[in-house]
Amino acid sequence: MLFLKDAYLLQILLLKPVRMLKISDAYSRLDRRCVIAIILRGGIFDLMVRMEETIPAYVFSDSDSTYLQLFFQKGISRTSTINSILSRKDLVEKRSYFSLTEKLESRKRIHIINELNRIPSVTISNTYVLKNELFIDFRFHHSKLLQVNAMLSNFIGKQPDFRIVTMSISATLREKLETIHSQTKLSIARFSTALPQGNEIVSYIGNNHLDAVAEIDGRVLSEKGVKVILYTEKPVELPGIEVISKVDNIYEFYGRQDPLIEARRLGNEAKIPRAAFFMTIENNRLHDITFIPTSEADEFLEIMMHLRTSGGQGPPVLEYYSELNPDLWNWL
Repeated sequence: MLFLKDAYLLQILLLKPVRMLKISDAYSRLDRRCVIAIILRGGIFDLMVRMEETIPAYVFSDSDSTYLQLFFQKGISRTSTINSILSRKDLVEKRSYFSLTEKLESRKRIHIINELNRIPSVTISNTYVLKNELFIDFRFHHSKLLQVNAMLSNFIGKQPDFRIVTMSISATLREKLETIHSQTKLSIARFSTALPQGNEIVSYIGNNHLDAVAEIDGRVLSEKGVKVILYTEKPVELPGIEVISKVDNIYEFYGRQDPLIEARRLGNEAKIPRAAFFMTIENNRLHDITFIPTSEADEFLEIMMHLRTSGGQGPPVLEYYSELNPDLWNWL
């Protein structure tokens, strides 16, 4: 007979974290989904309107600028349009794809993205370009439905290049990642570092909410830092953390931890898309769980292993790495 203590030790030996609140369950608390589309004009987008392929993209903001990273799989059909796009001098070649980064110049389009990111609980799940339309797939909590509708009503019918594609219930984390995995193989990497010293929010969570799951929206970097959605099992009461839902224990804050900012910056510079990014606190250590394309995993692991930390945290330690597989959902 396997006793609880034995099961716990077995989990530790297998490097599978024991948690009451699973990451996949926390993810589902943002239970609403909306997809919007914005037409992009000029330059590369006037060429892409001739294409039939869906091109994965990664929208991210730094201060006052918004950028769009485009990822062209190496197996894409080499039409004259594709050849023209891939002939650009700023093209970056990776193992399985080519990447281009475009700065979005249109103030109207940037305004739409910024207004979306300002709504509490909103986190962007996926972005891609089909022809010359940028599709933004985002999740939010149902308590913010009126706020999302108010934002959408400011643009629908008034901006001819803007449309609502769908408004529905959110997909699960498993559904999202397995859909991506069927198109581009994904891997999961789990690193840990010592808890940073002198960080009030991290200290509070470590002392009061050991079951907490933090979902990082690495696409948005404002003057306040990186947007973080916090899921807990009991109420959070700390200045600087905004309440999204007391019923579902969802909160939001902006993090400025050096490793968080630096890992985001280096990942963007290396043109490595992240399908999802979470943090937890376990065994008095801060854990980073990230899903990345398997083909670029070696470079991501190198970045993380050489990441400089402050406050005596020491370098990140790789605790778990695997290609996405069904067994992961036993603990994710």
